[in-house]
Amino acid sequence: MATTYLYPGVYIEEITGPGVIVGVGTSTAAFIGPAARGPFMRPTVITTFDEFARRFGEAKDFWPFLERSGQKFLLGHGVQGFFDNGGTRAVIVRVGSATNATWTVKDQAPGTAAKELFRIEALAEGTAPNSFTVTISATPMPAASPPQLAYLTASLNFKDPNDNTRVRVVYSGTERFLAGDIVAIAGEAGTFSVESVQETSTGTFLGLDRQVMVAVSTTAQKAIDIAPIDASRTRFRLAKRSLDIQAGSLIKTSGTAYYSVVERTDADGFVYLRVPFQSAAGAAIPSGSPIDPSTARTITSLDFGLTIMDGATPVDAATGLSLDPFHSGYLFRQPFSNVRVLPPQTPPTTTRLVYLQPLTTAPTLTPGVDDDPSSITSTNYQKACALLADVDDVNIVCAPDTANDEDAQKELLKHCALMKDRIAVLDVPFGSSPANSPSALDHQQKVSLSGGWAALYYPWLLIPEPVRAPASRPQVPQSLAVPPSGHIAGVYARVDQTSGVHTPPANTEVRGVVGLERRLSDREQGLINLEGVNAIRIFPGDGRVLVWGARTTAPKGETDWTYVNVRRLLLYIEESIQEGIRWAVFKPNDHALWQSLKRTIGSFLDRVWKDGGLVGLKREQAYQVRIDEGLNPPDEIALGRLHIEIKVAPVRPAEFIIVRIGLWDGGAQVTEI
Repeated sequence: MATTYLYPGVYIEEITGPGVIVGVGTSTAAFIGPAARGPFMRPTVITTFDEFARRFGEAKDFWPFLERSGQKFLLGHGVQGFFDNGGTRAVIVRVGSATNATWTVKDQAPGTAAKELFRIEALAEGTAPNSFTVTISATPMPAASPPQLAYLTASLNFKDPNDNTRVRVVYSGTERFLAGDIVAIAGEAGTFSVESVQETSTGTFLGLDRQVMVAVSTTAQKAIDIAPIDASRTRFRLAKRSLDIQAGSLIKTSGTAYYSVVERTDADGFVYLRVPFQSAAGAAIPSGSPIDPSTARTITSLDFGLTIMDGATPVDAATGLSLDPFHSGYLFRQPFSNVRVLPPQTPPTTTRLVYLQPLTTAPTLTPGVDDDPSSITSTNYQKACALLADVDDVNIVCAPDTANDEDAQKELLKHCALMKDRIAVLDVPFGSSPANSPSALDHQQKVSLSGGWAALYYPWLLIPEPVRAPASRPQVPQSLAVPPSGHIAGVYARVDQTSGVHTPPANTEVRGVVGLERRLSDREQGLINLEGVNAIRIFPGDGRVLVWGARTTAPKGETDWTYVNVRRLLLYIEESIQEGIRWAVFKPNDHALWQSLKRTIGSFLDRVWKDGGLVGLKREQAYQVRIDEGLNPPDEIALGRLHIEIKVAPVRPAEFIIVRIGLWDGGAQVTEI
């Protein structure tokens, strides 16, 4: 806003409001389980089943379904069911027992056992990449003109009596001093820095950074030359600027080897060091033994190369690499097709610069191990859930291969309860009866959890068994039993898109299904429905497969969280508000902020109410937003806290429709309650 009005007129001042709360997504499903190949233990977003087949299916024909030793694994079928039923976005976390081949590269630090410098890991897991040959090599600098320290000598034959820092020099060759050179003068202790170079009609004058004390004259000249590099020097000049010396380069002197890292270079050939030169053992240049440029000492850049060979074929290669992040060839930024480069598990603690130089001997190979999906345990699912904790926009979690592993399903439950922004869709073990052990009721008791963080579905679905090629299709179509969780997640997504997240995902057809493992009667469903097991039904005279339940696994006493749509609606409201009012963090905690937040939240809840997510003839009956002094006394404001109280009345499904029929003189009367 304008702070001063200098002349009469109309002043336009733009005011930016807090904006509106945009509802978050509700139908991104995470799938955890074994697959034939693909990114291992890394959440990967896909948007079609074809993409799943390409990335996680068998390499031949991208066959998406995994089978090993006659055992079928069901992740692919769950993902297919999700997309067939309306899902549009999924996150896949592939689990398994495979490991990737790794090559450990060690440093050249002398005096102690070499330590891990970095690791090279094959992108593909299993034994196949074990045949890779990994070579670390030195990257030689051009041999024709290796960079050398600049050196020149001249005679100092005049000292300005009015300015003892200004001297005249007479060159003995064609080279010239530059501003920035460090010089030594015969008879003077220490070194001087050339601050300026001035060409005049009476000669070349240098401006030095301190006074010259010795007497000089045309008959008593003093030698002046570029000074040797001592233990404190962090700047020197190259005789010819070298493009091979760049920021981040680890450099070494010839002869007696000293090391440093380049901070920057300039157009005049000056090299600025991050630290003074040091020996391979990390010691400073000894007093009295400086690096003397008069011996034309060569500077070498210690870049290195990396080559990956598959037999006689190079599959990855890079040269001019460095372990310094300021270098253009920083190793960890290089794109490789078959391997990834990882930092050491235990970073080196030495301050010696030589550790930045990798050994060129063959790295140590830790062979990869092939995947064995049958060996997957709940620990694998626990690790996968930990990875999903960093994926913010997941709303539904499925693991079709865990129907017979209650420990793995409990990991999903713990994950959803911890994150508080997603719900798990679970399966009953194959072959369970409704109530006779082993039963759906038994399994529900094992996965029941306070808060309504999961929904359990029964029985399994029958789908047409996929075949690799039409020629192998049997004359009599075969069916395959699969757990319903993936298909149900797709139903959730379809209902969200067509009716809204507040709509119960029930009385809805399951697509891509030809039957059920078991047809339930009304009596059998009555045994499981109130216990939190959602039935999937085929009714007499209707060939459709329908979801016929919408309850969570919350205990009976938690009536607030009985229904799936109520749990998911509250998650939608909570996360939308959380993200939508982030702009208010660090704003002045006063009445103006309170009113702005109340309007913003109220506007969002009003849209939810009008869309049918909240019940009530009036806004006041559907939702309430409270931000006042009662919730925010001065002591809470002093602690930087702002409390908001929101009450909502979510719509609940008409699960039981009771029709009462009575007789009256005019005929039948029907009352729907």
